[in-house]
Amino acid sequence: MLILDDCVCVCWQVIGLHLRGGAPNPDLFTGDEDEGEDAGKSPEGLYLSNNATGYKGVCKQTNSETFYVRKTIEGFNALIYGFTTAIEAARMYKRIVDGDVTVEEAREEVAKEAWKKKKEAEAKKKKEAVKANLETQKKELEAKLEEIYEKLAALE
Repeated sequence: MLILDDCVCVCWQVIGLHLRGGAPNPDLFTGDEDEGEDAGKSPEGLYLSNNATGYKGVCKQTNSETFYVRKTIEGFNALIYGFTTAIEAARMYKRIVDGDVTVEEAREEVAKEAWKKKKEAEAKKKKEAVKANLETQKKELEAKLEEIYEKLAALE
């Protein structure tokens, strides 16, 4: 398993697990990840399903509010983590199925988007800290100014 910036986890997992002599852990996945026939398509062209997320190839991480794409390719599960909504993951799944992007390109896009979101969050946090510092300085200067006005009034 490869973890990128604590935001995106990308891994390949063997479906059959016959190489390790074990069965898949059912706790790893939520919902129905069936790769069978489509239940239909949304007006946007997304692949619908009767699983827990409502979209084919989209799963919700257990004990988390994030989603991932699961696409079986040549007997392997290609997992792409890092989506905040099921519809974002469904759009990526559609792009993969339609051949607009490869799994590797999709992973790179998701990693770049996670990096961008992380940097934006850091910049926002830094901006808020600067603003809070300026507010504190403003209050201190206002207090000093009030003190000066009181001394001036006492002199008159």
